[in-house]
Amino acid sequence: MASVRRLKKDMDYLTAAVISDCLSYNSTQENVNPEVASIVENMLVFRADMRSKISSGKKQTTPNGKKAYYKDLFKDLLKTVDANFMKLSEIIKKA
Repeated sequence: MASVRRLKKDMDYLTAAVISDCLSYNSTQENVNPEVASIVENMLVFRADMRSKISSGKKQTTPNGKKAYYKDLFKDLLKTVDANFMKLSEIIKKA
């Protein structure tokens, strides 16, 4: 990971991609699927939580501690986004 700025941009892009796909799916359905709406809500909460975690990472004292902290955040970001895409995929397969 190159920088905190890049991490924030990646986080915004990936969470927006999940939310966009959920909203696209709901727009093609007659009724709003509550499971998909739940994914959108969870992603918005996750994004806010990640923002606060990224900002609090500046309090790390050692350079290696900062690097490991942000690396863990990035892994958590990828894991969460992938899990939500998989949930959406399962919902779409059921429909």
